[in-house]
Amino acid sequence: MVIRKGKVAHWQFKEWQQLYKKYCDPSFELQYSVFSQCKLFLQRCLYVFPARIENKRRLQQRQKKVVLNNK
Repeated sequence: MVIRKGKVAHWQFKEWQQLYKKYCDPSFELQYSVFSQCKLFLQRCLYVFPARIENKRRLQQRQKKVVLNNK
């Protein structure tokens, strides 16, 4: 199994091209398929988005400890 955490946590060149087209050159031709966009989104759903939930939970636990220690 290939670990993709780092590869999907950052903006991809394809996404940069979308932004370039939107803000700089509307006639710029994108060189990738809808399939590759969907693949990237699904990889982020598996690897990046769950980490956000996990990090939020950790922060809540730390805040709870701080409150209990200050009493």
